[in-house]
This record gives sequence, structure tokens and C-alpha cells, in this order.
Amino acid sequence: MLEEKLVSKVKALQVAERELDQQRKQHHVAMDKLLLQVQSLENALKTERHVVTEEKKKLSQLQHAYTCLFRDYDCKLKSEGGDLSSRLEEAERALAIKQDLIDKLKEEVEQQKGSLETVPVLTAQWAWTNLLARPPNVR
Repeated sequence: MLEEKLVSKVKALQVAERELDQQRKQHHVAMDKLLLQVQSLENALKTERHVVTEEKKKLSQLQHAYTCLFRDYDCKLKSEGGDLSSRLEEAERALAIKQDLIDKLKEEVEQQKGSLETVPVLTAQWAWTNLLARPPNVR
């Protein structure tokens, strides 16, 4: 009688150990998938940050080029003489147009930065929701 109970308990223990091993394997698989997702998201974020950095460099180059052009234009106006007030108004209009362009580019860079910060959060939320939506024996 005791031997039968012992054999029964040993078999039950073995079954429980197999189930535990299976759950551990499933847990490791889920963790590996999540780690891959994190790496993928980090790479995407790195790429987007690189794009933003390049856009900032382009903006800086445009601002420098504009400054040089405006300086040259101003020098030319001074050397030519003539109706300075009309030329000054023309230069101010050109400056306003260029400044609007610079402001729009800055705004676009800020919007891109905002969207870059939103993408990883949304993706992480999506991954977490999918993980929670799985049946308990898969987690």
C-alpha cells in the first residue's frame, strides 16, 4: 500500500517536473522573442535619430548658406548705390521668406522628433498587449 502511494507520488512528481520544464521552455522562447523585438526597436530608433541628426546638419548648412548669400547681396547693394530703401525692402522681404523657410524646417524637425519618441512607446504597448492576450500556458 505504501509502495503504491510512493510510486503514485513519484509519477505525479515526474509529470509536474515535465510540465515545469515545458513552461520554462515556453517562457524562454517568449523572452527571446521580446528581446528580439527590443533589439529591432532600438535599431529603428537609432536609424531615426541618425536621420534627424542629418536633417539638423542640412538645416545648419542652409542657414549658413543663406547668411553668406544675404551678406553678399548686402555688399552688392552698398557698392552699387542707387535707391537703397527699395533695395532694403526687397532684402527684408527675401529675409522674411528665408526665415519662414527656416522656421518651417525647424518645425518639421521637431515634428519628426516627436514621432520618433512616440513610435517605440506604441510598439512596446502593442508587444505588451499581445503578450497579455496570449493564453496563460503560452506565456
